[in-house]
Amino acid sequence: MFNHLMNSPRAVTISSQRSGTKFFGDSLKSGDLFHSFGEVMHTSLQSRKGNLISYARRNNIDVFGMTTKEIFGFLDEYFDHLGDLSNGKRPHIDLMYNSLGGISGAWEYPKQTPLFMHYFQIRRFSVIHIVRESLYDAFLSTTVRQKTGIAHSHKLIDHGRLEVEIELGPLRNFVKGCLQARRLVRETYSGEPFYTEVTYPHFLKDISAMTKRGGAESRLFGQSSLKPTTDRTRVVVRNEAAARAVVQDIYDQDM
Repeated sequence: MFNHLMNSPRAVTISSQRSGTKFFGDSLKSGDLFHSFGEVMHTSLQSRKGNLISYARRNNIDVFGMTTKEIFGFLDEYFDHLGDLSNGKRPHIDLMYNSLGGISGAWEYPKQTPLFMHYFQIRRFSVIHIVRESLYDAFLSTTVRQKTGIAHSHKLIDHGRLEVEIELGPLRNFVKGCLQARRLVRETYSGEPFYTEVTYPHFLKDISAMTKRGGAESRLFGQSSLKPTTDRTRVVVRNEAAARAVVQDIYDQDM
């Protein structure tokens, strides 16, 4: 499944928010081969080591007006920089669907194949596409995170009974944007030997089985200490029926 990672000098995970990317990166970082830098396009994490936006600003890079060749040259320098920060390992990053569009930090879902994706294809990055089967659950997870203020944790936190209401407009935009970006990723990479698509949450068991089984691929992953932040059985969605109807309507139109 992940055999192309064994020989790849660089790797990127592409997915939506709340789809297991942090668990994947943490497991990869705990292995022998890769150092994961997480979401390098996150505007609120510019102080984090390896953040692409802060790297561009420190080096006075303004991508507006740059040619494709110049942007590729800048990205080559940036990933060489990540290699230097990787402590002898290979760099891995996360990109969310809504940060694929450009290096400016403006978050929006791409309407056509973005430059980033062409770059990864030409430079032969290993691409791991994580597809969350339920985009309703992904958006609900974001809503719960906003209510609790906790994105990731090393323990299951007891918040008691949580009542939330899902905003239908943002939910509609999220689902449409994810489905659109998902199509672009598949159209760009399907059939490529360096591309793997996995589904969340099923891939969690695949990684666990791989580490227990041994063999060469078991060097890729170690144990992740990340846990669910909330007992979802105790989350009550006041407008669940309406929210699920919105998602189903979008899926029906997309088919």
